[in-house]
Amino acid sequence: MRFPPAPPSVPRAVVAVLVAFGTARAGDPGGLEFRRPEIPSERNAVEAWHQAARGWKAPDAAATAAFASAWKPGPWKASEEADRICALHRDALSTVEASLSLAEAQWPGRKTGGDPLDPAMAALRGLQQARLYLARRALAEGRPDESVAMLLGSVRLGQRACEARGALIHYLVGNGLRRQAERSIRDGAVAGWFDAARLQALAAGLGPLDTEPEVFATVIRVEWTDYELPRPDPVADARRMANAYATNPELTGILVPEGLERLHRIFWDPALVAGHPAAIDHDAMRDRMAARYRRWMANVRRPWAAREVDPPEAMAAQARLLADAAALLKRVEKEPFPLSAKAIRRIQPLYNRIGNPIGRLLVACEDVIKVSSDVVFRVRAEREATRGTLALARFRTNRGRWPHDWTEVVAEGLIAAPPADPFSGGTLHYSAAPPRVWSVGENGKDDGGKSTGEGPWAAADAVWPIDPPSGKAGGTP
Repeated sequence: MRFPPAPPSVPRAVVAVLVAFGTARAGDPGGLEFRRPEIPSERNAVEAWHQAARGWKAPDAAATAAFASAWKPGPWKASEEADRICALHRDALSTVEASLSLAEAQWPGRKTGGDPLDPAMAALRGLQQARLYLARRALAEGRPDESVAMLLGSVRLGQRACEARGALIHYLVGNGLRRQAERSIRDGAVAGWFDAARLQALAAGLGPLDTEPEVFATVIRVEWTDYELPRPDPVADARRMANAYATNPELTGILVPEGLERLHRIFWDPALVAGHPAAIDHDAMRDRMAARYRRWMANVRRPWAAREVDPPEAMAAQARLLADAAALLKRVEKEPFPLSAKAIRRIQPLYNRIGNPIGRLLVACEDVIKVSSDVVFRVRAEREATRGTLALARFRTNRGRWPHDWTEVVAEGLIAAPPADPFSGGTLHYSAAPPRVWSVGENGKDDGGKSTGEGPWAAADAVWPIDPPSGKAGGTP
């Protein structure tokens, strides 16, 4: 069974995470080949992460809520449920901590049995949440140095997961780990929970971002070599996808935009995939993807305004796909997963009639989940916002007020230069009324730092509010 040709805009960055339709041909275009080095397992941090993942038990709703709220403003309140999860995984947490001192990290490739939807990633996300909860607890209980060490270790964990020569899904998960840690650092700094010396230690420990373009380029090479060149079995890939939904639904949520979750799960049912009769032009798909990857690799080394962009088609494609799949969705709207054989028989003709169901689904995901070279610019902006927030918090600690502008912060010797904005080529904006830092965002122009309150990337500008502290929690220095 093969799929029909996908449109030229099919987002194969996501395909490479889920399923590869390419076929190997002689040669390698444009430096996309990746040669996987041999790493002894005892030196590979990923092996430690796999060890830590054994026996992982996902936290219940109460523990998850406690993890999520650990760094929010207000007095500290321990959670019995979160403490229980941390105690249950004490050895796993120790293994993750020890992994930070190992020399290298590399996810296994497809040829060595690696799976881009590696279950260790779900465990790593949960263990990171537990680490950040424990860092907050240490701060509240009067152990600020321990808290700082755990926060910086959590930043390194995310960075290592990004750098571990894996597929795009590995990079996205690693980036999520890194963002979680940096958000906790910003929240603690804004709330006034760290003194000047520890704010300085946090700023010094963040690490540089000048290697990020090469990290992303390596990820693209891994995608090409491990998931584009081999000829896979689409049905086997669908089985892996179905298993990922069954075992790690929160992980697959990274890949699926809101509104397509149920359709995504239906379209990847192995029985439906096996029953699709059409063929695919492998060479055309491979050539389109090679061009796309080369473009992404070039974009991360260019200024934002000079990058080569793809036409945004995702939202229109999503609407068209949902309209064309409406009858299919209606027929199984109350069916539980996995779909029964009877349900499959009811919708197989409708599935086949769509013509290119998975190809169209992947087009609908394009730009909605931002799987592209754009993520590197976001990573840079967020790290710069964290640096800037720490410098502003140190100024407030020293002077008892927010600075008027970046010039005061630089003059105080708290930062060498205003934090850079990769989207403008200039500096991040700052205002003391109300206190906030912002990037011009993806439209490249300053829209005044207006925030929706739904995260930094929800508005035209990327905004990081720096609200006045509502009171110090117990254990604050």
